[in-house]
Amino acid sequence: MFSTILPNDTSQLTRRSHKKAKTGCTKCKERKLKCDEAKPICLNCTRHFLVPQPCNYPQDMPSRKRKSPSSDSSRVSSRTPEYDAVTKMYIRVSLPGALSAEMIDPFETYPETNVKEVDIFIKYYLQNAVYTCFPWQPKSETNPTTNFFVPIIWGDTLLFHTILQFSAMRLEKQQGQRRAATIELGRECIRLLKTRVEKEVVVSDQTISAVAMLAAIEHEKGNVRMMRMHMAGLSRMVDLVGGLNAIRERNPMIANSVFWTFTVAMYELPYPCFDPTLPEFYPADHNLSLVENARIYSHFQDFAPDLNNPTLASMQASDFNLTEPIATARYSIQHVSHLVPKHSTYPTASTSLVILTRICTILSHLQSIAPSAPLPASTDPQILMTESTRLALLLHIFIPWRGHPPDGTLTINHILHQLIANLKLLLTETSPNFDRVLMLWILSVGGVAADGSPERRWFMSHLGDLTEDLGIQCWKEMKGNISSVVWHEILCENIHRRLWEEVKRKRDEVLELV
Repeated sequence: MFSTILPNDTSQLTRRSHKKAKTGCTKCKERKLKCDEAKPICLNCTRHFLVPQPCNYPQDMPSRKRKSPSSDSSRVSSRTPEYDAVTKMYIRVSLPGALSAEMIDPFETYPETNVKEVDIFIKYYLQNAVYTCFPWQPKSETNPTTNFFVPIIWGDTLLFHTILQFSAMRLEKQQGQRRAATIELGRECIRLLKTRVEKEVVVSDQTISAVAMLAAIEHEKGNVRMMRMHMAGLSRMVDLVGGLNAIRERNPMIANSVFWTFTVAMYELPYPCFDPTLPEFYPADHNLSLVENARIYSHFQDFAPDLNNPTLASMQASDFNLTEPIATARYSIQHVSHLVPKHSTYPTASTSLVILTRICTILSHLQSIAPSAPLPASTDPQILMTESTRLALLLHIFIPWRGHPPDGTLTINHILHQLIANLKLLLTETSPNFDRVLMLWILSVGGVAADGSPERRWFMSHLGDLTEDLGIQCWKEMKGNISSVVWHEILCENIHRRLWEEVKRKRDEVLELV
């Protein structure tokens, strides 16, 4: 009834006919079924499990003495051998394989597992984690994660167990108590990964996604050493399959998750040069078009109807004296936010996936073109301004991602301090040579990103001076300026208005003292 996805490492030998016998595999005994004893997998198990494991026949498996808990824990507590073993494992990866686009019903079946609390972890993932992987995802049938990523999870044993481990870890944090299943899942994931790497002829997209999840888990746990180890293996795998864009063309949601994993690790590792050039994008190929004079411009509801803002044409013409490719990236971000399906003001799952993937692609491009070293003070002001715009564009999109698992707060703070370092070089000039409206937007984005931190006061101080120089006296005037650069109404309105109110209040206090 339902098509299935079989992982690359579960190819089976041709079943041979066997005579019926009184004995059978352990699974058939538990289910009280007559087993045909076909090897390596009997017919009953082939039909019952999505990804059946080789059957266990008692006469073929001599009993072994169970290891004591103390010996087991001592083996795991030795961090260095485990680290070395997994590191060596990543060296053995080979060439890529493509993932089928078929889907299964998640309520029908999932990979076989020995985890006792599996139903609890699955329920947590489906009710919570699915809708927090990326911002702006609707809790409906149009959600790209539920439609395009969850079916892949059900079809792969390794990826399925990494999701269980992620859910177990999250539940531990929420409930404040250790779960034996979390430790068990950690060991099982490493065991499955070792087996996959040893047996897999080609590196599948499922394996890449699983390694990305393992790296994200270590990031959430604060285990930087293990995170770096998984990231090194992940980087090698992505290179072997032809790069991130090659994965993106086959499985956009897997590419999006890999992109975000590398992004959240930027505080420790530089982002790889996955997208040095921005791939072309033709909205008409995805049934997307620009809507003129509509109350809702996109599923972000960009540009409130009562706001008289520049049109796309004038936005494209005004590049704020930016150099390429930042000028194009700035326009592309605003351009994508104006795309909607021709038949509806709200996207389907497919169009949601297209828009999410394009945003992730642009962000990957912005990170791929980062300077290899901090810019010196002698750098041309136009280059400094362009680099500051690149950092502000990243912050502008990443602000809503704060707190989404895996949490990118460390990366956001890392980018924020890079922005401050560049702006200091520009703002200390006695006769600054930059577009003041663009600088106003950059400082506003920085101030919003620094909410709750001491750095916010630094941005507010410079915003107070600049708004006074520009003669800005109210929120409407402030919004009219910053929205001409990049603006998403729902995402920006409240947080930027609150920043302006703080700036105005501080500016008035200074004037009273004078």
